Amino acid sequence: MSNEDWILEMIPAFRLETEDGLSCRITVLGLPQNIGELRLDCNFHHENLSNLDEFCDAITKWPACQ
Repeated sequence: MSNEDWILEMIPAFRLETEDGLSCRITVLGLPQNIGELRLDCNFHHENLSNLDEFCDAITKWPACQ
């Protein structure tokens, strides 16, 4: 596909749900300067946090997400 001029960009992404109910989005990014290498961008979403205690609890779990 790299020889096709009409393809400007394609960014595959996956959204998964963890056992803890977190939403994890994984985006696959190609690195133009390093042909054949990919970078994965991972982002966890903590939805429906309704108070400070829930927010602090989510922050303490960040090392486990890594």
